[in-house]
Amino acid sequence: DSFARILAKSAASQVTGSASPERVQELGRQIADGTYRPDSVKIAGRLLGLN
Repeated sequence: DSFARILAKSAASQVTGSASPERVQELGRQIADGTYRPDSVKIAGRLLGLN
């Protein structure tokens, strides 16, 4: 396996919980129409292990 594949498997194993199909569909719609705005503070906190 490549480093990227190993990293992806590791990240996938750490996911706790799942989004409903409706939430996934809504996010897909937002991404498609350009209105999705990720929360950069929340992302940074998770990357740093603060959340």
